[in-house]
Amino acid sequence: DFQALRFPDQTFYVSPDLRALVDGGRITVTGELSVPRAEIRLDQLPQNAWEPSEDLVVHEAGAARQRSRPQWELLGAVRVVLGDDVRFSGFGLDSWLAGELLLTKPPGGLPPVAQGQLRTRNARFKAAGKELEVERGLLIFSGPVDRPMLDVRAVRRISWEGEEITAGVLLSGPSDAIKTRVFAEPAMSEADALSFLVLDRPVSAVQPGGSAELSNTALAFGLLRVLPITQQLEQELGLDEVALEGSGGENTSLVAGKRIGRDLFIRYRYGLFNRIGTFLLRYRIGRGFSIEAGSGEQQSLELIYSLDR
Repeated sequence: DFQALRFPDQTFYVSPDLRALVDGGRITVTGELSVPRAEIRLDQLPQNAWEPSEDLVVHEAGAARQRSRPQWELLGAVRVVLGDDVRFSGFGLDSWLAGELLLTKPPGGLPPVAQGQLRTRNARFKAAGKELEVERGLLIFSGPVDRPMLDVRAVRRISWEGEEITAGVLLSGPSDAIKTRVFAEPAMSEADALSFLVLDRPVSAVQPGGSAELSNTALAFGLLRVLPITQQLEQELGLDEVALEGSGGENTSLVAGKRIGRDLFIRYRYGLFNRIGTFLLRYRIGRGFSIEAGSGEQQSLELIYSLDR
């Protein structure tokens, strides 16, 4: 084993068994790369973790000479095996990692792909101010290296009125479109499951001061569900309003809105607990009067009068 990489927050030891074949303008690498020991500590993404824009043009001295050099194409199939001493900590997760991946670089300039899975061991995850035990943590690769599938179950156990409650979070789906679900055992509503997860009690036993904490946590989980629609609105329209509405608990909704011209306002309301989405269009007709039409689980049409002070 030898130390292949050492930074203040990352250390890797590797044991390579690789072969390289040079054929014309191609270099094909095959074999196995064992990682018996590694430690990764990340509190935030590095400042230089960015991709240059497609519009970026770099002018270098001697660029004309470089363009005349032959271009090497790197191909290969390398199996990466994690050993028993690989640890990751960051973003609330503290875990040992295990598993193996087959990394393949196909010809024709295609991006590398990966097959296999990585799994957590003895993992703890901090969320909503609580520490959760990761009972199952899998990163499943079957395609692009940067788009694994997640399968995570993290829980905490609470004693309530003589009964043991298991409340937790399930994460699933591709890494760029993660689905989040809060659950509890014995089975109960998602609102009660989240309340047990955050406040150690059901919604019916939450004091008024705990509603804000519960709503903020619901927003953190709910944003993962509404992210596609909010991204679409932000990209296509831009947003003039993003807010929480409701008195807390099951009535809490995330609202995103955009003004179109002087008289038309479009809003999208998403229930963080009932997961019901509603589009609202409000049109000002003058003299303090507006018409608001709603389309969702139910249709609505209202005449609204506003008194300006």
